[in-house]
Amino acid sequence: MAAPDEVPPSADTGPSGISLAELGLDLPTPAANVADVAASQSHEQAPPPPAEEPVPEASVVPGFTQAELDERNAWTRRAVDRLIAAIDRMLSAQVNEILHHPKVQRLEASWRGVMWLIRTADGSKWIRIRLLNMTWAELTRDIDRALEFDQSQIFDKIYTQEFDTPGGIPYGMLIADYEPSKHPRDIATLRGLCSAVGAAHTTTVLGCSPALFGVDGFRELVSTVDLGALFQRTEFTAWRGFCSSTEDARYLGFALPRVLMRKPYRNDGYRTDGFMFNETTHLRSGRGWLWGSAAYAFGAVVVRSFATYGWFADIRGAGRDLNGGGLVDDMPTPWFTTDRPGVGIRVPVEIQLTERQEKEFSDVGFIPLVPARLTPFAAFHSNQSAWQPPRYDKAAARMNAKLSSMLQQILCVSRFAHFIKVMARDEVGSFRTADEVRDKLVKWLQTYTQSNDEASLEVKAKYPLRDADIEVTELVGKPGSFAVVARLQPQFQLDEIGANFNLVSTVRSQNAA
Repeated sequence: MAAPDEVPPSADTGPSGISLAELGLDLPTPAANVADVAASQSHEQAPPPPAEEPVPEASVVPGFTQAELDERNAWTRRAVDRLIAAIDRMLSAQVNEILHHPKVQRLEASWRGVMWLIRTADGSKWIRIRLLNMTWAELTRDIDRALEFDQSQIFDKIYTQEFDTPGGIPYGMLIADYEPSKHPRDIATLRGLCSAVGAAHTTTVLGCSPALFGVDGFRELVSTVDLGALFQRTEFTAWRGFCSSTEDARYLGFALPRVLMRKPYRNDGYRTDGFMFNETTHLRSGRGWLWGSAAYAFGAVVVRSFATYGWFADIRGAGRDLNGGGLVDDMPTPWFTTDRPGVGIRVPVEIQLTERQEKEFSDVGFIPLVPARLTPFAAFHSNQSAWQPPRYDKAAARMNAKLSSMLQQILCVSRFAHFIKVMARDEVGSFRTADEVRDKLVKWLQTYTQSNDEASLEVKAKYPLRDADIEVTELVGKPGSFAVVARLQPQFQLDEIGANFNLVSTVRSQNAA
């Protein structure tokens, strides 16, 4: 058997996984030795193979011991790990820049707020959530261009297309993700918005920016600041005029402070892509955290109450060990780093208000969200609208005016206003008189009325009115059109004084001239 002139170099690799060729150790086999072995195999039987003997480490890769190869591989792995860590640091810095950009944070907070409302309303067939993409600049331009408030597009969306159209579905509440300032142009926009939502009896809740109070952050409003005196300054003259002279401001509420929409991203080992990302935040100052409008938190409370009772009465206060009222119990909860996890709770709101601050914010027309100390919960203990009613001499008149400006009551009476408008519109016609329309509406209202002050919350939710009356008169010179005046006294939660609401609306039949 002829032997080849040369045998290819060995491609074997040792247990380290490094081939000889990679190390530059190609070992050719001498041709003479191969020829001698081949000749001996052709003349005699090959002897039995010798017993296996341990192969010395030096024979795996000549010139390298196994320990040296292992050390070389370990160095290579460490170098690769350092490169991966450097790439992770560069990517983390870029991702942090993107996540913390003001526009990206605003966008993410808005969508997470919408997701919050949808999650709360999940399973309730009586709740519909609609989205309208309109920036504050677009809303301002729309109201500025309208000669009258009823010629604006926002009025057409809220009032004309739904409340004033047969078959339309009136809006019960609007969550406006805006943070207006005290600038006169913003106040003019708020006046136009109030006129639109007031005509449609639609409660509207907005967020609140620290700039409204003349500070960069809510933390600057320390407990020593007198908010009542602050709003008496000259710079708040236009704001005070808006709140006191615009009666439709009772449909407007401003919730504060901002709430946490998600916890910071942490490298918890659950990522499937292996990206070692830790979001850069400051625990004490709250800088870098994703803050969103407290209007979403208030909206979630209202949605939960309506999904539970079909009514809006139970939307403020927080009972011990009770889930309901104004309690907000589904916010993300971060923790301070402690020896034992889950001990130090970082409240999920931008600032923890004191009891005195809560009262002061409520007195000047805001809806404060107050965290429960050492718990992951917060609560709305009041829901005052932006409207500042006149000051009366009698205490009963002052209390009545204050209660009639609470969003809790505005939501309730607005619901009746929607139904009265729809029912009256369906009943009036060429063969209906004002008395016939009134009798039917009064009979319907009595099915929701009971005067027992000791009734349970469930009973009050079923019968939300303590007293009700209605007047229907035909408009002179407008056949088929009627003026409807409803006087409603709702049941009240946590209050021992009643308040009356007068709802005035004009109804015309489809056959009216």
